[in-house]
Amino acid sequence: MCPQPRIRGAFFGGGLLPISYQPSAVSYQVRARVVDNPNMESLTELRVRYAETDAMGIVHHATYPVWMELGRSDFLRELGQSYAEWEARGVRLVVNEIRVRFRSPARYDELVQVRTSLLEPGRRRVVFGYRIERDGVLLAEGESVHLVAGSDNRARVLPDDLLTLIQRP
Repeated sequence: MCPQPRIRGAFFGGGLLPISYQPSAVSYQVRARVVDNPNMESLTELRVRYAETDAMGIVHHATYPVWMELGRSDFLRELGQSYAEWEARGVRLVVNEIRVRFRSPARYDELVQVRTSLLEPGRRRVVFGYRIERDGVLLAEGESVHLVAGSDNRARVLPDDLLTLIQRP
């Protein structure tokens, strides 16, 4: 039996981080804005962190859904209400399905843009679309399908004011 390597670190947020952990070194630098167009598209810019890359030096495929979540949160925030405010009201968007099509790799320290739009604003089901780009080059595109639920995770309908918020032109 091989001995396990010893790692010196501290627990933070449920994970083991090195003692030399610096929050600014691994936190996302995100800038978001709603792009002026009829599709209500938001733009989230972020820099690829080293921890998001694999042994081949490219962004690991599991990172893209995280970026999509950042885009989705920014999209709602730019409409005037954060997702945290929705949850405080007992409204949740439960992920039912997520699809990602990879087109070109992203690498460490590159600045990427996540373009998020609403494809289907429904009372019981909401679908978001995403385009992840670097300087206009398409890296990945995807969709996420969400079902509306209450804080008890049972199916609900989206309240009228929130439906109006996401349907506005």
